[in-house]
Amino acid sequence: MKKFYISLQKKTIIVADFTKFVSSFSRSVPLEVLPFGRTSILPFVQKLGGTPMLRTLDKGYPYVTENGNLILDVTFNDYSNTSSMEIELKKIPGIIETGLFNQAPDLCYCALKDNQFRKYDPASDPK
Repeated sequence: MKKFYISLQKKTIIVADFTKFVSSFSRSVPLEVLPFGRTSILPFVQKLGGTPMLRTLDKGYPYVTENGNLILDVTFNDYSNTSSMEIELKKIPGIIETGLFNQAPDLCYCALKDNQFRKYDPASDPK
């Protein structure tokens, strides 16, 4: 089955700190969710093998995005097919976006420990 990614952006650029760049994926996946749908989303995420935790601030209040949404940090049992996982998660009403980036980016900037950054251009990767 051919997979289609619909996107309006002309280029995909990822900016992240060095801890986000990993060789194999095994960390929690952030899901941006509508506040009123948070509890109804949980069983669907669990059915996909996820264990969701509401992201909170130091004082215990929920972390709220600039769009007024919440973040669920979800640990999954199996990360072998993140493309399928992303498609299934986006089918769930109330999930706005996932932290999975399955479409190859045009450019990446990796922030390093010493206030420097490294530019990575996937198109010039000699793989």
